[in-house]
Amino acid sequence: MGRELNKDLFDELVPTAPLAPQRPSLGSGPWAPPPAPPFLKEEDWKVLVSQVEQIKRRQKEQEAQLDTLNNRITEVISGIKVRFERLTGATQRLEDFFKTSIQEIHSKFASLSSRVAERKLSDAKVQEMIERHMSLVQQFDLRMNQVQKLVAEQELQLMNAKAALRETQKEIIRLRGPDASSRQKL
Repeated sequence: MGRELNKDLFDELVPTAPLAPQRPSLGSGPWAPPPAPPFLKEEDWKVLVSQVEQIKRRQKEQEAQLDTLNNRITEVISGIKVRFERLTGATQRLEDFFKTSIQEIHSKFASLSSRVAERKLSDAKVQEMIERHMSLVQQFDLRMNQVQKLVAEQELQLMNAKAALRETQKEIIRLRGPDASSRQKL
């Protein structure tokens, strides 16, 4: 039932016609259809009311589907956000891993290149020492050959000198005569 003003409170503001009853909105709870207007037949009015009710039901179904769709979209968006955050975290971890790996590779390469440089320097020193040693060995071999030749010459001279001494001794003994040979044995 509609609201009306109390005529006793407001004498001069009393409306000439009662307030029209307010109908609930189409989306609110159950309501009784108003009586058919005089220009429509009762059957047409019932068909029109049933069509309005059918439209209301479809609207409610569509609203429910829309709510369900909104919920699904919200879930999908939150799932995508979670996956994106995971992917971002994994990407960040992967970047950090690659950065540390590259830094380790650079440090190992620097260490390896310094070792190679040291090794080359060491090899060069060793090669230089080997060459000096070979030079010394060749010089020693040359001197040894010279000494051997000298020793051989000295031996030959010594043998010649011994032979000459023996010859001389034999000549002296022969010149002294037979007495000298007996004295020599004593």
